[in-house]
Amino acid sequence: MSSRYTCSEILIGRNGSVIWRLSGRDGGDFTLGANTNFCYQHDIRPIYSDPKTYKVPTNLTMHLHDNANCPIDNGTTPTSGLLLNVNQETKQVSLVKRFQNPANKLYATAQGSYQALPDNNVFLGHGYIPWLEEFAPNGSIVQTTQFGAVAGQISYRAFKQPWVGCPLTPPAVYVDTLVDNAENMTIYMSWNGATEYDTWVVHGGSANGKLVMIENVAKSGFETSLTIPRTPRLKVQAVMKHGKGKCHYTKGQNWSPVIEVY
Repeated sequence: MSSRYTCSEILIGRNGSVIWRLSGRDGGDFTLGANTNFCYQHDIRPIYSDPKTYKVPTNLTMHLHDNANCPIDNGTTPTSGLLLNVNQETKQVSLVKRFQNPANKLYATAQGSYQALPDNNVFLGHGYIPWLEEFAPNGSIVQTTQFGAVAGQISYRAFKQPWVGCPLTPPAVYVDTLVDNAENMTIYMSWNGATEYDTWVVHGGSANGKLVMIENVAKSGFETSLTIPRTPRLKVQAVMKHGKGKCHYTKGQNWSPVIEVY
């Protein structure tokens, strides 16, 4: 059990009795090694030797989001992710790794999370601070993400995982006819949130029922541009990966509306 305002992790037996208390300030029933202090923490998780039985090993590894700050005590110690070795037999606590970006010190007064990724990287959400950070196992920063202004945008926990985007809105296309060559025009194609397509196919013609394929182009980032001969009408199709991909759209869902070009 985690007790944030006492800066403690408490192991409780099946009969309800306290087996030990690990304090991030003075050790409690343990002796703290160098740089193992923590306080106002969130998301403490022991790493079990057998996740199915929740058997706690003698030499226990645990990770946590060390806020080190709260509304009444903040601005001194930066927030970090903390990986600890806790020896229940010798009652010694030692540091495995502390994850903190010295170039971007954060002081999260509440909430936050620590996620161990499959590639052994560590992903931190900082609760009251709208920043997400990913670290390599050696502690170097891999990426940072800010998802809002410092005041007002918060998260409770943050997770990184594979994501499949299958929007229900159709693809969008914008036509720019203001090009030097009056015979050509540039089109811009995008499909907000979609992850399962890799190619755009452009159809054009003089009337809605007479549109034919003009060109295809590989998707390039969020928005793909293409210069084509001017045509009175056009629509674009996002071609799904491996047939229907993972979205299983019905016929026509991956087409934009027909655009009239003036």
